[in-house]
Amino acid sequence: MRDELDFKCIYLFQRDRENCQVISSPGEMLALTGPNRGPFEASPFYFEINLKIRGEEQTMDRVFSRTLITEDYPLDQWTKKQEVSSWLSTLEFAYRSVHYAVEATVGIKILRGPREFHGSLVACTSEDSSEMVLYDCERWGATATNAADGSVTLTRPW
Repeated sequence: MRDELDFKCIYLFQRDRENCQVISSPGEMLALTGPNRGPFEASPFYFEINLKIRGEEQTMDRVFSRTLITEDYPLDQWTKKQEVSSWLSTLEFAYRSVHYAVEATVGIKILRGPREFHGSLVACTSEDSSEMVLYDCERWGATATNAADGSVTLTRPW
């Protein structure tokens, strides 16, 4: 995503080919890795999509989806969904503006019990029942091993 503040990328999803996400079913979503800051409330702002299919070697990688979506600020309070077709894919792109947003830090620390965490952690607000997945072992194919103090490293900083 880019805004008019500085036009620098605000990464929502970024993985290199050595740490790619495998999509194994049509309904599976990308596990977001950002953002590291919110967008500046200016108009317009841009969503850039650049996804690749990993080949056996980097020279064999193929473009899966590449497109640019322009949006004007402010977005309404409802989730906006649109289908985006490009190259080898049709994606459902869904987003919404969160007015009066605040930042929070979420962490997991297991005080007693096994030193492996397997499960999921989801969050939602009282106004919107849409769940936001903070961590899901099954979806991301991992079992988190806790640090010595019992803390679990989440997939992204919340």
